[in-house]
Amino acid sequence: MLKLILGATLFLQQPLINQDSLEAAVIEESMDLEDRTEEVMHNYDGLRQISNFQASEINVKLYMTSGAQEIIDNNTFDIPNEFNPAMFYDYVKNNFTSSMNYYHTIEPVKSVRDLNIVIVDMGEGRRNTISAAKIGTNIIEIDIRRWHKLYSGMRPYLAGLTSIHEYVHVNNYVLDTDETKLPRELTAIIFEGLSYVRENGEEGFRQTYLTNVAGNLENKENLLSEEYTDNTTLRYLSYQLINNVLNGNYQINGNKIRGLEHFAAAYLTDIDNDDEGFDDSCMLHNIRINNEILTLQKLRQETYNSR
Repeated sequence: MLKLILGATLFLQQPLINQDSLEAAVIEESMDLEDRTEEVMHNYDGLRQISNFQASEINVKLYMTSGAQEIIDNNTFDIPNEFNPAMFYDYVKNNFTSSMNYYHTIEPVKSVRDLNIVIVDMGEGRRNTISAAKIGTNIIEIDIRRWHKLYSGMRPYLAGLTSIHEYVHVNNYVLDTDETKLPRELTAIIFEGLSYVRENGEEGFRQTYLTNVAGNLENKENLLSEEYTDNTTLRYLSYQLINNVLNGNYQINGNKIRGLEHFAAAYLTDIDNDDEGFDDSCMLHNIRINNEILTLQKLRQETYNSR
């Protein structure tokens, strides 16, 4: 999860973040994903609605818990400064609106009609978590301290990435209730990577994504694992896929960006688990390496060999 450190600049020489930064922060694993939204919303202390808006025809409600409000009232942010509530709420709204709009250019199906964004204090135990989609709900929690840092100019580009990452999870809970951790996270990370390309261009992606977002790859052997290990590993796999399609090392029909976006939508909606969903989506959109269909196993080995 993210460690937000001073010096918010896109072109960094050293990775200053922990690798699991934009992780879905899903603490519990659950295969029973009946809609828990009402139950979870009732469990928040002092919950009050701040505003509502629409993004891609989705009704979005922004809420504040009493714990988050206490941090605002006492100005106990990590870096205390003047807090303008209206500007902060607009910052949250604008980032989610942009991310949701981009998501729905890739996947036009509206899997959820309503989204609840809840501003919370995640506490000391989750100091590095920016946002967290709640399993089996249409709720995304955002941490008041972390988002305050983004709003204050400390790595503000992460706001858009965490927004689309978590929104993918919310939709994925509806589209594939039985999906396991690895494909669920890899799907969100591929959307996240494509969003980064959209904002920073192909060259910006090549030069800064691994440093600014992925962080250090602490264990190269994890790249070969067929089980979920961490989000850094998956970000290196995603980078390998996106970068090699864009530079022509992997072949794809038609426009490369649109091809990757169509692939991402197919991977999101594929109901197979393990490697099968990825492999099926590569076959569907004819992503090839040396004129053979790319598979997740081949991508793992390619990524491992490149490090």
